[in-house]
Amino acid sequence: MVNGNLVTLLLTLLVILTSSGLANEPDERVLDYEFVEKISKSACPYCRAAVPYITVRIFKDRKRDGIPVGVLVEDFWYCDPGSGHVFRVPAGFETDFLSIPEVARAAIRPRDYIEAAVIHDWMYAVGERGRRKFADEVFLQALKKYDAPAATRLVLYSAVRNGGAPWYKYPPAWRFVDPKSMRLVTPIARPSKPHISVIENCKPFPLRLLMRKYNAKVSYR
Repeated sequence: MVNGNLVTLLLTLLVILTSSGLANEPDERVLDYEFVEKISKSACPYCRAAVPYITVRIFKDRKRDGIPVGVLVEDFWYCDPGSGHVFRVPAGFETDFLSIPEVARAAIRPRDYIEAAVIHDWMYAVGERGRRKFADEVFLQALKKYDAPAATRLVLYSAVRNGGAPWYKYPPAWRFVDPKSMRLVTPIARPSKPHISVIENCKPFPLRLLMRKYNAKVSYR
């Protein structure tokens, strides 16, 4: 059997050779207390009850295990088109964006595909028993949805499949921050599952109703 780390390394080299060098450019977004907003209409094209894009505050001086982290300023919603699982990543959730080995980070910046990364980070932080492969598959589909190149998708999927196990339900990853004061707060209760509902084919009307239901809630309930 081919070693998983070797596969990840080879795929990473492929991305380096075929990319435009974006991963080596300085990330101007990584500034203390700077908002990062990426419009993602495809994530929720009909939503009016909540913000249909991801808003993250990234810190240069705040790290977890040596990796810069960010905090969701608003709830982020995502419906997986394959399973219909609806995810609500609550405001205040601290994320390190991609739970991937260092070898893959050499080719891909953790924040290049921020929406897919946050969904994956949330699923890993919750750590539903026996569902790590499903989390990785949702991540793969999200990368495709957010226009990640095929080679990049292969690298990232291979990285999480071969090296992600130690970070699944990793205790230090369950951290929350007050979006206003940016101070650490007592974490909310960890849910047993990362999704809050299942909507067949991610139909927009039921999704919109669900978002309205949860829009005013602070905690993940």
